[in-house]
Amino acid sequence: MQRVSVRTSKANVPLPPPPAADAPTCADAHRRQQPAATTSGPAILSQLLPPCAHTAALSYTCTQVLNVSEADPTVRMHAAITSGDTASVAACLAAGAAADRPVQGCSALFRACKLGHAPSARLLLSAGADPNWRSSDGTTPLHAAASGRSPGHHDCAVLLLAAGADACATDRGLWLPLHTAAHHGNAATVQLLLAAAPHTVLAQHGGGLTSLHQSAFSGRAAAARVLVADAPEAALMRWVQLLLLGLGCECQKVPSSLPAAL
Repeated sequence: MQRVSVRTSKANVPLPPPPAADAPTCADAHRRQQPAATTSGPAILSQLLPPCAHTAALSYTCTQVLNVSEADPTVRMHAAITSGDTASVAACLAAGAAADRPVQGCSALFRACKLGHAPSARLLLSAGADPNWRSSDGTTPLHAAASGRSPGHHDCAVLLLAAGADACATDRGLWLPLHTAAHHGNAATVQLLLAAAPHTVLAQHGGGLTSLHQSAFSGRAAAARVLVADAPEAALMRWVQLLLLGLGCECQKVPSSLPAAL
């Protein structure tokens, strides 16, 4: 049997860029952080959701174990926060640790709030840590506290607001702490943030969604129920428009009286 060889021109085949070997992507961080979605919708709706990268990019550095034998008291303090050692956090502050100096891209308060360590957050705020410190992508400790569902995360949010944290602060993607809490399903923190800034219930992040729509798309029923109770008719109207858009309908044909019927 005669063999037939097929040659392809490598010049016409674009080579993919080599994968980054030093760190996972933000999309990988998002997939590892988030539980499996409980609901699914039309494919077109998924394109409306931007990746939740405002806290994912810092999730690795904020949970890495640091060298506790480091001579720098600030680095030792961050290591103590990561391990939940409140006594060592206090000792490092007494030794001159800088409350707001970032380590691995996180301030100490941001790290404590991201991990839901309320005792460490209380110590840091007492030492003068800035409740409105911003990371490189604009996220604040309040965003970090809103990204978890444990009682500790909620307690961190309470401490931050009491210390003057701005509930209206947005990151580079225009995400409010309320959007973050709705996305992650922290219903108690959603209620807390609504009480602090009730006018933000209609605010849209960079993807064009309010907190109600974000919680619904993320399958966070408890958070969505809290938001529905505070959402004006305009928010429900936008929700119906998005649903009809996913079904291939034109939003302009939605009757203006539809929210009243809901």
